Amino acid sequence: VSTQSTGPNRAEPTPSTCFEMSAITDGSIKERVVAKKVTAKAQSAMAMMSSSFISLLVMCAERKVAPTGAPFTIYTKRDAEFEMTFCLPIGDAQIDLPPGVEIIDVNVPKAKTATVKGPYTGLQSVYDQLEEKAGNALPKYEVYTVGPKQTKNPDDYETQLFVPC
Repeated sequence: VSTQSTGPNRAEPTPSTCFEMSAITDGSIKERVVAKKVTAKAQSAMAMMSSSFISLLVMCAERKVAPTGAPFTIYTKRDAEFEMTFCLPIGDAQIDLPPGVEIIDVNVPKAKTATVKGPYTGLQSVYDQLEEKAGNALPKYEVYTVGPKQTKNPDDYETQLFVPC
C-alpha cells in the first residue's frame, strides 16, 4: 500500500500490553486494488479474512499479476456483523476478474494512522486512541505489512491502522 506518514517511527511499548504502537501521525492511502466485499458475523470474520485474501492471491497468481503492495481490509461496519472489503494492490495491471471480485480505486487523502507490532488482539486498543484524534466514523482501514504469510509468530505481525479524518 502506498502510505505516507509523518512523525516518529515507534513509541515506547506499554508495559501492560503485548504489542507495540507507533506514535499517531497523519497519513493517506492511494491504491488501485482488486477487491472482494464480504459480510460476516464478528466471530467468523478472521476465518473469512484468511480465505478471502488467499482467494485474491491465488486469482492474481493464476493470472500472472503480482501484488504491488501489502493487502488491506476496509471495514464499513464493525459490530455483531462486519462488512469488509478485502483489497490487494495491483497498480496499473490489467486483469480478468471472476464474479464477486472488482477493481476499485481507494483514496483516503487524510487520516490518522498508527502502526501496531504484535498480535491482532491489540488493534482495538489502538483504534480507540486513533478515534480520539480522528472521530469514530467508518470506514476504517487495516494494512497488513507483516502477517501470517510472512511469519508464524503473531508477535512479529505489523499492521498499520488508518482512521479518516
